[in-house]
Amino acid sequence: YAQDIAFSDDGTLLAAGSADKTVRVWDLSDPASPVQVGDAIGGPQNYVYSVDFHPGTRLLGAASTDGSAWMWDLSAPAEPQHRATLTLPEGQLWVSVFSPGGSTLLGGGADRLVCAWPVDTDAVAAKVCDLVGDPMTAAEWNPYIPERDFEPPCG
Repeated sequence: YAQDIAFSDDGTLLAAGSADKTVRVWDLSDPASPVQVGDAIGGPQNYVYSVDFHPGTRLLGAASTDGSAWMWDLSAPAEPQHRATLTLPEGQLWVSVFSPGGSTLLGGGADRLVCAWPVDTDAVAAKVCDLVGDPMTAAEWNPYIPERDFEPPCG
């Protein structure tokens, strides 16, 4: 059963978070004949209690009672692209909502903790790379990940 529903800004998509740990998306281009788009979106390990569309985009956020918030890009609704999985330090996440400007996904749960995660994952990755110091070398990479070609995580 559906725990929460949300419409995209343009009203052409409807997303529903479910007790079966998935999100389903319907195309409402023809409101008289809604069509489920693709398969149910999985990932969360418990109930999906809350869903919300980013203002002005096809980015969908969801909160799960497993303590995680998820973001998927639904630019191609039949092929959702996982953007991020964000977690609480502990506890369950009951609600997620994008800030009015869309720069942040906020989530809260039963433990009275509210977390805020930046939406621009590329900017977050760049910030992390700026903070970690010297970039990894091929010599440092190979002992730990010998089965993969050297791909410096910070460019």
